[in-house]
Amino acid sequence: MGTGTMAKPRKAPKPKTAPGRLAVAFTLKGSPEWKAWVEELANHSRTDVSKLIDLALVEYAKARGIRDAPKR
Repeated sequence: MGTGTMAKPRKAPKPKTAPGRLAVAFTLKGSPEWKAWVEELANHSRTDVSKLIDLALVEYAKARGIRDAPKR
């Protein structure tokens, strides 16, 4: 039998988050129209989409008696 090619050793997986950086909590998919609507709401509220979603989640949880969210 001939000599076969060996598989290359796998590289160690890269860490998901660099030290000191926040991890991605989740991603939302939506139509381009929905995305534009969310961005319009964020601009109207003088904030960015990430902070708008954070605020909406905090208010939603508070309205349902859920404990305060930990710091992001």
